Amino acid sequence: MPITTGQSRIPWTWAASMMLPWMAMNYSNLLSGSPLTFTLRKFADQPALIAFFSSLNIAFNFMVGAVSSYVSDRIWTRWGRRRPFLIVGWTGSALVVIAIPLAPNLWTLAALIGLYQFFTDVAKPYEPLYNEVVPPAQRGRTGVLRSVSTTMVGLVFNGVLLVQFDRSFGPLLAGGTFDLRGEHLIYWAGAALTLVATLFIALAVREAPPPGGTVCERFQFTRFLRDVFADRRWWPVYALYACPMLSSTAARVFVPLTLTEQIGLTKAQFGGIETITMLANLVMFVPLSGYLADRFSRLKLMQLAIGGAAAVNLCLFALLRFGPEGFVSPPVIVGVSLFAGMGGGFIALKYLIWGPLVYDFIPADRLGTVSAGFSFVSGVSGFVLINLGGLWVQGFSRLTNSAASDVFDYSSIFVLQFVLAVGAIWYCRRFERAVRNGQISTQGATETASSQT
Repeated sequence: MPITTGQSRIPWTWAASMMLPWMAMNYSNLLSGSPLTFTLRKFADQPALIAFFSSLNIAFNFMVGAVSSYVSDRIWTRWGRRRPFLIVGWTGSALVVIAIPLAPNLWTLAALIGLYQFFTDVAKPYEPLYNEVVPPAQRGRTGVLRSVSTTMVGLVFNGVLLVQFDRSFGPLLAGGTFDLRGEHLIYWAGAALTLVATLFIALAVREAPPPGGTVCERFQFTRFLRDVFADRRWWPVYALYACPMLSSTAARVFVPLTLTEQIGLTKAQFGGIETITMLANLVMFVPLSGYLADRFSRLKLMQLAIGGAAAVNLCLFALLRFGPEGFVSPPVIVGVSLFAGMGGGFIALKYLIWGPLVYDFIPADRLGTVSAGFSFVSGVSGFVLINLGGLWVQGFSRLTNSAASDVFDYSSIFVLQFVLAVGAIWYCRRFERAVRNGQISTQGATETASSQT
């Protein structure tokens, strides 16, 4: 029997199988981080330019991903309503990503990045499909499965592939001139995983018509904006969704450059540190975060996660700026990464509770529409934050005379991150007061509790 949406309870084998697309999506997200930054660095050296091209993937969140999520609520085909977007989007992104490490110049690379992110965001409706397969009563435990599976992908990504990014494996064919490098392998492995996820969705998953029947509506951009943003109930939830981005998005592009170019780590060392962090994440931080998330206020935990990561990274900036020469060694970086790296303790806590937190405030019949709003908010916020980060690093370096010979203080991004985190914590506290006063209702959480009784 194929995996089918709309079930009141599902076998755990179904839940485990639904992790495969999350693994492919996480790999794609990882590709858009350090590897893409290193590939761009071959053709560009100005932080603002690197940030702009890195933010193209975020821009497509609100130009394509939001529309895909919205339309997927309002169509019905023989393939269902979410699956067509996933099959087309993932097939396209897999084919395009094969060509990215082969780009001969910056403008070809920029065009390929644009195409890659376009197709990736066409496939944005996976989360609504996932939530239609996994009933509310089982989403908490499947969240742990999701975290473990994506962490395992990260371990392979960093510990096996990223550490070999600069390695040359020699000619691909005997007597040939094409030199196979680790850079090629990391992108091509992502293409293979994405194609496997596409086949899984095409062959093993079926969508049942929604309980209220299928309604096909013609897409109108003005109606899209009205449906997604006219209902003021979602405005504070959209703002809450953006808060965790303030603690990491602006810094994402420049963390790899801080560690490799400013501190002097090799890409193999960088990948090794990421691997150590993810192992600690898998063994300690994910179980601990899951335990805390069910016993304490998720809003308070989110504030702790945002503030903790920003404070640790600000300390790294201070050590690099004012500490003794050579003090920031690989062991120090490991310590920083364990708490505030992309898989570190505070970041792990943030990502584990982010989804459950915001979906507590969304009723089931608005998942696709509000997910479209999340995509729009994510895209706009991410695009602005990454480009703000590029301008900040460039401007800060020039003001402090560290860019006189095109040497940039990439770690200055942590100062901006800290300022943004303070604003995010302030809003979380304001949101918390509104919930306590009854101005915002936890509709999603209420539905989950009802389904369990």
